[in-house]
Amino acid sequence: MKLVAKLTEGWSLERRVWAAGCYLGPYNVPAGELLWSRWPQGVKSVEEARGWLAEHWRGFHVRRERRPVISPRRMAEYLVSYSEWVTKNLSALREVESYERLWDLTGEVRYVGRYAQLKLGETLRLVGVTSARLEDLRPRG
Repeated sequence: MKLVAKLTEGWSLERRVWAAGCYLGPYNVPAGELLWSRWPQGVKSVEEARGWLAEHWRGFHVRRERRPVISPRRMAEYLVSYSEWVTKNLSALREVESYERLWDLTGEVRYVGRYAQLKLGETLRLVGVTSARLEDLRPRG
């Protein structure tokens, strides 16, 4: 996700955070770029996203680590959830100083498991949204 921070230098904070979500979905740069190109302002409709993803899914690569979004339906639900989450939480994210709070906020996004939460939290720090740093590993439960 360091690449996302580098690629989005000079962009507005909202655009940088949305771009991070596009790349986080498939956790793959070409697929993330495809999502960003298709929806540069966020995704509003699960139906629209699911239809487009289903049409292009054959060539769409999702890394194994992102199994929760391994279908067009789940990826569409993730994208809409993330888009809504950015709109709702961007100002609150700017004030987050503790990783516990950041962890709680990132956990609100549908189909973002522990691995993706770790990557999202680090990316939000890299793009300048928060100063919260991961100080421990996150155990299950």
